[in-house]
Amino acid sequence: MKTLKLKWFLYFLGIKLAYHSRTNAAFQRVIANKELAIQIIIRDHALNYYFCFKSGQVIAVAGEHAAPSLLLTFADLRCANEVLRRCLSNMPKLIQYMNKGALTVEGDIGALIWFSALCEWAMEGQNASAYST
Repeated sequence: MKTLKLKWFLYFLGIKLAYHSRTNAAFQRVIANKELAIQIIIRDHALNYYFCFKSGQVIAVAGEHAAPSLLLTFADLRCANEVLRRCLSNMPKLIQYMNKGALTVEGDIGALIWFSALCEWAMEGQNASAYST
């Protein structure tokens, strides 16, 4: 059941990101020059999901990306739920999860910071200009 809730959350997040990429000029400027894929995996492969940012568009897909720019691997479903739904934009908490081995990050850490801020903005409707880096 928790897997299904997390899948729905990621699906909804993808819809929100794609919606803002089509309707919000500030959001479009933030993602305009980004070309990256962010893969989310749970170690037991209970969940594989990725977000692609390319040519000002956002695509969210259940599955594995062939060559992600950033790979987030979670130890278990509980950890993935906690981080993705509650503390993706909380860097000290993310670092705690990484130090405990509950979250492994491979790739550009700057992409993680950018993605977390973008997701927070998309879900909460905050000012996109703060996330233009």
